[in-house]
Amino acid sequence: MRVDITNGYVITSDALNYVLNKQTVVQKGSNQGQPCLEALGFHPTLGGLAKSLINKMVRGSTVESIEQLEQRMEEIAKEFESAILIQDGKESPAHVQTVGC
Repeated sequence: MRVDITNGYVITSDALNYVLNKQTVVQKGSNQGQPCLEALGFHPTLGGLAKSLINKMVRGSTVESIEQLEQRMEEIAKEFESAILIQDGKESPAHVQTVGC
């Protein structure tokens, strides 16, 4: 499984977990310039991954009020839901091949 979310976040999975990744670019070595996935967290449930994603995105935002925080959290939830629906029921978005970081 691979689901591209927003801001370079990507969800993958293994036999036991959903993995929250950040897509980056290799800076050194023979794979320099190639995209890669950096694992940020391993979650046994998709709900746990969603909470982690929301926390990371909110912490990296510039919200300055409770209203802005609520709005940003709703935007993130919609982006997450949209990405899951695209992966689940429609044509998947184009993906780039990635190498290990």
